[in-house]
Amino acid sequence: MLNVEAKFSVAMNLALLAVTYFYVNELDGLAGAVIVLASFAASMSVFLEHLQGRSSTRTASQLILANAAIYVLIASLVNLTIGIDDDGSKVQTLGDSAYFTLVTFTTLGYGDLQPTEPLRLVSAIQALLGYIYLGLFVVLTQRWMQG
Repeated sequence: MLNVEAKFSVAMNLALLAVTYFYVNELDGLAGAVIVLASFAASMSVFLEHLQGRSSTRTASQLILANAAIYVLIASLVNLTIGIDDDGSKVQTLGDSAYFTLVTFTTLGYGDLQPTEPLRLVSAIQALLGYIYLGLFVVLTQRWMQG
């Protein structure tokens, strides 16, 4: 059974996804960075609840994964709106934007797509948050496997 804080974190991320979707044409670099950080903050409440002993490791792992998936959708919409450069032209599809988000999130950085000037701050934040999300997931999974 999910506690209130866990439900709130998922609901907050879904609300941020809806806001991002409906106001997608009005985003700039700073607004995008704020939305991405707010999504991350909502996800971290799950981990803090686990540290306080209010949720099981398995539940926390599942919620971190669910929130990370929602975060990738939010970041993809932000990236698509602000602009990703593909050899001089702006990326137009959500699929390409999701690809850029995942590559940035995992800090692979292939270099085939680059952030435009207003998107650089958002991309840097995505790379840093990717380290944190993946680290949390590894720690929680390791704890769950140990019992």
